[in-house]
Amino acid sequence: MTPSQFKLSNKSIASVKSRIINISEIVGNCSVSKVKECLIEEFKATYTNADIITPHFLQKDFYETYYMLIDNSWIMGESFSDDWIVQKEWGTVRFSIEEEERIRSVKYETDVIETDFLNEFFSGLKGMKLDKNELGNYLEALKRKKMYSDMCIKIAIDMVEKITSVLQGDKEV
Repeated sequence: MTPSQFKLSNKSIASVKSRIINISEIVGNCSVSKVKECLIEEFKATYTNADIITPHFLQKDFYETYYMLIDNSWIMGESFSDDWIVQKEWGTVRFSIEEEERIRSVKYETDVIETDFLNEFFSGLKGMKLDKNELGNYLEALKRKKMYSDMCIKIAIDMVEKITSVLQGDKEV
């Protein structure tokens, strides 16, 4: 995920170059077979005692994988509701919550470095009611654990504030 302008503006950074470039921008004219050769040579140099095994794909497996990888839903991921975006100085989190009586699953994408914490945070929501009191209790339990950094607790507070504000019908947080 490319950093948002909001995050960059707080760091006095005007822009960020794309995090992905074409290999040809570095080495000039380059073929797929040349990239394969270079990868194999680097692997051999790094792992001197390793055997190189050439995978053999069945044509059926190749086409199944090919069609999966060119599918827009695999490339772009699933769409997220605009109601569930938290954008703060620490980064941006876009997420969706699937619920019936209780939260069944949470899907998210982020540019936040604390991804392990976010995984734990969202996993902890599963099975809860999407309710202000239950979210508040969850947040207090996270604080009491004293095992998370101040930044992680700040992220949790901002996430719970966003969820409760949407539940109350507020749009700005």
